Amino acid sequence: MDWLKVELDQPLRALDAAQIVGLSEGRFLHWFKQKYGLPFRAYVRWLRLQEALRRLAGGSNLTQAAHAAGFSDSAHLSRTFATSFGIAPRGLHNVEITLSQSGGPRLDGIPGT
Repeated sequence: MDWLKVELDQPLRALDAAQIVGLSEGRFLHWFKQKYGLPFRAYVRWLRLQEALRRLAGGSNLTQAAHAAGFSDSAHLSRTFATSFGIAPRGLHNVEITLSQSGGPRLDGIPGT
């Protein structure tokens, strides 16, 4: 998990993660889903969204937040964000973003959250 967080701005492959923990890629993917409750790619996407939110909360613009979190560009971040949260990140400029200790975002000011 530490490796994932350190390398988040780089392309992350399950094969590389599997080699780090000494498993085949197939076994790693099965083990990872069993242990964390999400497939590897979905978990990485969630980590990247969290990092992008941290960056946006810290004052980064969309492009800076996207690159720091490992998205190819701001459009990629925007699409992923909208699919995950139902709102485009550009709609957050009037919203206070608070990240809980668990790392999950709480978006104040958005109806239904």
